[in-house]
Amino acid sequence: MTINKKRVIRLALYGLEQNSDAVSDILQSFQSLGVDVVDEAFQDDAENPFVRLDGDDKFDGILLPLAQGIENLPTDIEWFVPRQRQDETLLPADDNIPALFFKKDHQLLLILRSFYVASVVFVGGGPGDPGLCTVAGQEALRYCEVCLYDALVADSLLAEIPATAKAVYVGKRSGHHSCGQREICEKLADYARQGLRVVRLKGGDPGIFGRLAEEVETFDRYSLPYRVIPGVSSLLAATTGTGMFLTRRHISRGFTVLTPRHAQKNSEPEPDPVYGPYLKRPPRPVVFFMAMARIGELVENLKKRGRLATEPAAVVWGASTSSQEVVRGSLGDIEELIKDRDHELPGLFMVGETTRFTLTEKWSALLGERILLLCQPSARTQLEAEILAYGGQSVAPPPLLKLEGVEPTSPNFDTVLILDEKIATAFSDRWGEFDHNKTRRGHDGRKMICELAQERVRERVRTGITIEHRTSNIQHSTSKLG
Repeated sequence: MTINKKRVIRLALYGLEQNSDAVSDILQSFQSLGVDVVDEAFQDDAENPFVRLDGDDKFDGILLPLAQGIENLPTDIEWFVPRQRQDETLLPADDNIPALFFKKDHQLLLILRSFYVASVVFVGGGPGDPGLCTVAGQEALRYCEVCLYDALVADSLLAEIPATAKAVYVGKRSGHHSCGQREICEKLADYARQGLRVVRLKGGDPGIFGRLAEEVETFDRYSLPYRVIPGVSSLLAATTGTGMFLTRRHISRGFTVLTPRHAQKNSEPEPDPVYGPYLKRPPRPVVFFMAMARIGELVENLKKRGRLATEPAAVVWGASTSSQEVVRGSLGDIEELIKDRDHELPGLFMVGETTRFTLTEKWSALLGERILLLCQPSARTQLEAEILAYGGQSVAPPPLLKLEGVEPTSPNFDTVLILDEKIATAFSDRWGEFDHNKTRRGHDGRKMICELAQERVRERVRTGITIEHRTSNIQHSTSKLG
C-alpha cells in the first residue's frame, strides 16, 4: 500500500504585510502541488534576509518583494515569481510582487519552479525574407509575452509579436552593441523567472555563428527550461538560393564554413583549413561569415596556402531579401570587383568551383521581377502565390510601426501593384511618391498580376530577344571566371 506523503518546506517572509492575499494564493498553490508550507514572518529591517538560508535553523526559501530580493542577489541564489497563469496574458512583474528566493542546489524548489516558468523559445528568424522563418517560429512569436530580438531579423517578422507583448531590442552589429552578451543572457533568464512566455528571436540559424551556445548554457546553469526552433541560415540563402550549391556531383562533396574572427582581438585571420594543390578535384568550397572587412587578408592567406588566383569566388549581400546582390569573380579579382560597393547589409564571401553556377530564370514570364504589393494583409498570401507562379519575387513592404533598433529602408522593387489606396498613401508619405512608370492600380490583384505577366511576354515576343534575368539582381555579376 502506497501512502502519499506531502513534503514540507519552511519559508521566511519579509516585507509582505501589504500583500497578504498574494502570499495566501502562493501557499495554496504550493499545497496543490503536494507541498505544505511552514512560514514565519520577519520584520523588514536592515538584516540581510539571505542569512536565513544558512545555519542550523535555516529556511528552505525566502518570500519577499521582487525588487528587494534582486537588488543585491548573492551568486548562489536562484529565484522565481510563483504566479499561476489565470489570465490569457501575463505582463512583466512589478517591483512589489512576491518572489521566492532559494539556494541553487535546492532540488525540491527547482522542481516546484518548473510549474511556474515557461520554456524560453530560441527562434531562428531566417536570413531576412520573413517567409523563410519557419511556421513553428512564427507561432512562437504570435504567443509570446516578451521578445528579445536582434538587429538582422526581418522587420516585417516583428509584426507577428502581439501588441500586448514587450519587445526588447538587443541587437549587435560589428562594433556597435546595444547590449553585451552577458546582459542578454541575464535579461532572458530574468523574464523567464517571472513566468512569462519569452522568445529570443535571432537572425538566420542561431546555431551558426549566432552565439546560441552561450545563451542555452546560461539556462542550463540556472536550471531553467528552454527549447530551440532552428532557422534557415544565410549560408543556405546565399548558396542554395543563388544556385551556388555547396555540393555538386563530380565537383564538390563537402564544404567548409568559418569566420575569420576570434574571441580575442588582433588575432590572425584563419583561411580555409581544406587546402592543397589541384589534384583530381579542386579543393572544397569555403564560405566565410563576418569577413567583408578582411577579404584582402583572406585572399592572400588562401593563395599562400595553395588556392589558385583563377579559382572562382563570389560575395553575396542581403541574401534572400529584396536588396540581395551577388558579385562573382575569381580569387584574384574579387577584392577589386567589390571595392566600390558600400553595403550596410551583411555579406558572405565564398571561394570554390561551385560559385560559377546560378539559378536560371529565363524560362519564366516575370523573369524574377520584384513586385511590391500594397494590399490588405488578408489578400497577400494568395497574391504572392500568383507572383511566384509567374516567376516573380514578392517584396514585403516595411512595417509603418517604429521598433527600436530597426531602421527600415525603402524596399527595392521593379513594379508596385496598388490595391489599397490608404496603404499606398501611408507608404508614399514615408518613402516618397511612386515612379509612375513602375506603378499599377486596380482592385483585382490576380488580374493585375496576369496582365503584367502577359505584357512581359508580349515584349519578348515583339523584340524576339531572350531577356535573361532582366530585373533580378541575383545574376548581378561582373565575373571573370576561368
